[in-house]
Amino acid sequence: MKEATGELNSAIIVVIVVGLLIAFFYGLIWPMIKEGLKDNARCADAVCDVGVESGTVGVECYSPHDNSKEKEYFYCPYKG
Repeated sequence: MKEATGELNSAIIVVIVVGLLIAFFYGLIWPMIKEGLKDNARCADAVCDVGVESGTVGVECYSPHDNSKEKEYFYCPYKG
């Protein structure tokens, strides 16, 4: 009986640890990955101004699908 209780306690600890790891991933890691993917997609479709560099940040770009009068500019890596 003592062996069964010990295995049950180990199983509960494993389930709790796996749950904490899943919560950590979806709470902290996944939002950063998701935002990075959005930024990459946004830069892949962007129109960038030639010669306008802002140092190490990248080049100033805007979305060609933005129909507003005031274009929203963002920075993308310079691709040459």
